[in-house]
Amino acid sequence: MSQVLQDLPVPAGTFAGKVILLLGQPGSTTYAIAKAFRAVGAQLVVSGDALEQVPSDMSLAKAKVHPAAISALFNTVEAAFGPIDGLIIDRVGLGCAAAEDIPWKRWRAINADIVDCIFLAGSEFARRCFARGDGGDILLLAAAQAIDGAAGNSLESAAASSVASLVKSWTVEWLNDDVRVNMIEVSLIEGSINSVSDLAGRQGTNEVDTVPLARLGTAAEVAATALYLTSPYAAYIAGARVRIDGGEGLRANLGGEPFLPPRTWVRSSKV
Repeated sequence: MSQVLQDLPVPAGTFAGKVILLLGQPGSTTYAIAKAFRAVGAQLVVSGDALEQVPSDMSLAKAKVHPAAISALFNTVEAAFGPIDGLIIDRVGLGCAAAEDIPWKRWRAINADIVDCIFLAGSEFARRCFARGDGGDILLLAAAQAIDGAAGNSLESAAASSVASLVKSWTVEWLNDDVRVNMIEVSLIEGSINSVSDLAGRQGTNEVDTVPLARLGTAAEVAATALYLTSPYAAYIAGARVRIDGGEGLRANLGGEPFLPPRTWVRSSKV
């Protein structure tokens, strides 16, 4: 089993003087990301539902998904700290639901909340970077299983796939103006809600059995990846979709027998 490192991947002070706006949601990944960025010197503003306990320099209520509300959020942050250097949107974590049982209003609400919010916030951030003649970083987080199309995940899959496409389009459009866009696809993480864990519980199986690395990931590993991708050390990485899943995405999650390394079932070395 691989060793899980606790040290941050960038030196202390890497983000000193940088203003980071984190649009998050209750959960271990948002908390870990906030903690990590503050530890390396960032001025951090967190906006979302019930995030008062997340470590930050300012905590704001979740903005309505409307152009005026998003613009007002940016104005509030900039009035307090100055221009925003990085935008991180953490939208990981919906449970399992059968497609035929999802009410149409909920389908519309979830897709609007995820896709519309990311589009409005991302485009607002880019416009402000262009206006001041400076660059910046956008990092989007989405559930890996939503992009894969895991069972019971249609509620989030359309939204996550749209977000993944935005990463490509925005990179091509904005990179010449030094606005980098990257994405983390988050799979099975300790303490996080996701459709695979939900489905495993309903089936009476263990989601760890689907992971070749034989363990769940940690929120700290997600935070470390976020730090690296938005740091100067990743300046040549743009339009990337980095997957954190212990190899789970290389096989059909919960679609067959638990993962077994080849050595456990290859009984002969003869070809």
